[in-house]
Amino acid sequence: MKNKCECQSSLCDVNEVLNKFCSNNYNALEPCKSDDPCALQSNDCSCNTGSPHNKAVVDLIVLIDTSGSMKSKASAISAAADKAIKMAQKNCPTDLRVEWLGVGGTFPGTKFDQTYRDYIINNVNPNPSFSSDAVDIKPHGSREEGANACADLANYFGARQGACQAIFYISDEALDQGNPQDAADDTATQDAIAACNANNVSVFAHLASGMGADSNVNTIKNYQDLTTQTGGKAVIGGSGSEKQYLKLLEEVICSACGDCCKTIGPCISITWGDSKCDTLETDDLEKMCITVCNCYSNITFKDLTICSIKILDANGNAVERLPDGSLSVDAIPFGPFCFGDIPPCEKGKASCISREFAISTRGAKAGGYQLILEGVCYSIVECICADACFNFELCKS
Repeated sequence: MKNKCECQSSLCDVNEVLNKFCSNNYNALEPCKSDDPCALQSNDCSCNTGSPHNKAVVDLIVLIDTSGSMKSKASAISAAADKAIKMAQKNCPTDLRVEWLGVGGTFPGTKFDQTYRDYIINNVNPNPSFSSDAVDIKPHGSREEGANACADLANYFGARQGACQAIFYISDEALDQGNPQDAADDTATQDAIAACNANNVSVFAHLASGMGADSNVNTIKNYQDLTTQTGGKAVIGGSGSEKQYLKLLEEVICSACGDCCKTIGPCISITWGDSKCDTLETDDLEKMCITVCNCYSNITFKDLTICSIKILDANGNAVERLPDGSLSVDAIPFGPFCFGDIPPCEKGKASCISREFAISTRGAKAGGYQLILEGVCYSIVECICADACFNFELCKS
């Protein structure tokens, strides 16, 4: 006769028992990085519809200084454009929209066949309040107002719903009416940063060589501030060849969304203890739970396995060993951990499966440590539900 504790579907019963036990844990480990996908703890994991095939929506503006020295750069990036976009779509597929705009003029025979002001007036707002200076203070100034153009586009571009917005600005001079660098460039840069951040626009830039701006410390700082403070990146130097823009344009497209292009994956948390007072100590054996949750209603994480657990010190180095050669801080067992399939969430609640291990400490040094889950492997299986319609006719009886 079978013991009452034995079940025919033993794996399902083990999952049920472990999930119940682990859900009562009070404490949770903090992820090493705040942007780690594992930063989303299981109790924060709501039920969403997701798809590994969903593409990030990217609205990109390629904006160029239209002074005479930039004509060769306009030709080079125009020649590289189609191939760069094709490469980007292969490496980081997106729902991509690109507009090619000149600051205060155009370059016939290239993709830059309209000014950004004309684009805004004709397509978005017929009466905008531009940031641009009323008159040219420097030679060709209106063609080199990069900072003001970025601010205007951030305020008026008219991005698609839910799109990541990015500007790729190309110039060989300072950001406000070109060289020489002065206080007006600093002011215009700060205004552009404020406008871009207010409208969630990331700025990328290439400060090309040729006019000396790429060796001016203050100009370089303006470019770096405008880009890094809005989530983008500045490339300083280089003549602006087709080869260079082939690489830069692909990088901009793939980086345009930043964190909003994260790969779909499970929520992972590590918990222990039944109270705040249950701490991890230097001589201890603490039972821990790894809980993996599926926050998606139309995806299964199939055959999820965590290959091993490694514990390091706060600097990422191996923990100290005891005189007998054993680790002073160790995970028991260290792996592998098999979770099987993590099914889709239901009724607004995440679907979770837990596994146990222990952290053993003997004569360990007090301080911070890192727990690394190595080889979190799974397949994504998408469930698609659709309707099918067929026409038919009835003949009169």
